[in-house]
Formats: sequence, C-alpha cells, structure tokens
Amino acid sequence: MSAWLPYVGEPMNHGPLATFLMAFAISPGIPAGLALALERRVMKGSREFVAFYYGDPLLAVAAAVGVTLSGASPQASVLRFTAGLVPVILMACWLAFGVWQWHAELKAGMYTRAQAWSPTKIWHQMVVYPVLGYVVTATTVAGMTASTGAAGVGAKALMASCLFVWAVANIYDRRHLKLGHPPTTGVASNQRLSRGHCTPRLSRHTLKAAAEPRLYNRAPTAAEKSNHGCLSRWRHSP
Repeated sequence: MSAWLPYVGEPMNHGPLATFLMAFAISPGIPAGLALALERRVMKGSREFVAFYYGDPLLAVAAAVGVTLSGASPQASVLRFTAGLVPVILMACWLAFGVWQWHAELKAGMYTRAQAWSPTKIWHQMVVYPVLGYVVTATTVAGMTASTGAAGVGAKALMASCLFVWAVANIYDRRHLKLGHPPTTGVASNQRLSRGHCTPRLSRHTLKAAAEPRLYNRAPTAAEKSNHGCLSRWRHSP
C-alpha cells in the first residue's frame, strides 16, 4: 500500500525531484502557461501576488525537502495524514475554502466578474488549493516527523523557513493588492464602481486596468475614460 494518495501523491513515490516538479507545475507553472496561452499575457513578479509568484515555488522546495527526509515511506504514526480518509477530507476542505474565498472576493469587489472567471483564477481556486494543499501538508508532516540526524535538523529548518516566508508573503499581499487576473470588461462592470463608490481597496486593485490598459493589449473603454475621479485618486494615493 502506498504511503500517499493515488494519482496526486504518485510523484512522492519517485523522490524529491519529481515532487518538486509536480508542486512547481501546479503553481506557478501551469498558471503561467494558462496566462500565456489563454489570457495572452506573460506573468511578471511586479504584477502578481508575492505569495503566488515567489511563495509557491518555496512550497515546492518544502515539499521536496519533506520527501527527502521521509523517503517513500513516512513514519507509521503519520500515515493517516498522508494517505487514506484524512487527506481526502483535507483536500475537500481546501476546495471548500477556495470556493468560499472565490465568492467572498467577488462579493467584496476585489475582482470584477470577468476577472473571477479567468482561467488562472479558476485554476487557483479549484486546483491549487486542494492539490497543492495536500502535497505540501502531507510532505511537510512526513518530513518534520522523520527520524534524522544533525543534517536533518537543518533540512527541517529550511522547510519551516519556506513555509514561514510563504505565510508572511500572504500577509503582505492582503495589504498590497494587485490585479492578479486580466479584466476583459471595463471597470464599470464592477457594481460598486457603477454606483459611484471608489474605495481605496477597489481603486488600487480593479482600477489598475484603467491606469494600465496596454498591459492587456487593449484600448481603454469608454467607462474607463469617464472614470477620472476614482482613477485620479488611485494614482495619487500613497
């Protein structure tokens, strides 16, 4: 019996390199491909969330280190966290969180409806959360509980550092919102803007489409051209 879930855990049976490549492919690898192929844009660090662009590769490193420490067979005491019903429930919880966050962000005006249904956003909420969530959780639990010598202590510290930096990046991102996903409609499609509201959060996030329309290979829409008041406050806000 495998120590990992079937299919999603198969790379862990083939060592740390396969684990790293799988985790990196989930995020940011495949999202970068989706952005290029379907959204006609190249992902750049200056336009993406820090936790996604820089933090997710660190999660891939943490997962690879965890498999390096545990091998293909983690400690028997943690097998219930790497295979069986518990990790399946964990994946379901991550998926539920992704759907909830998806709805909450749209309702709060952090994204337009077009942004919320962009290919990269769908992938992030429906695939990255459950699959990468399982891979990182299972491998770090297995690695942290592995019996190791002095060298293992340093590896565990590296793994913990990767997770810590990722967590700090998430906190940073909450206060430094970025567009993240391409808009395909004008900012007036956002209901809060169409009612005349221009909150600091919304102006920094959604109005970037109006401030930099050339990033998305399109001319400004009439709604964007007419929204000078909000756009001006966004440009001159600290």
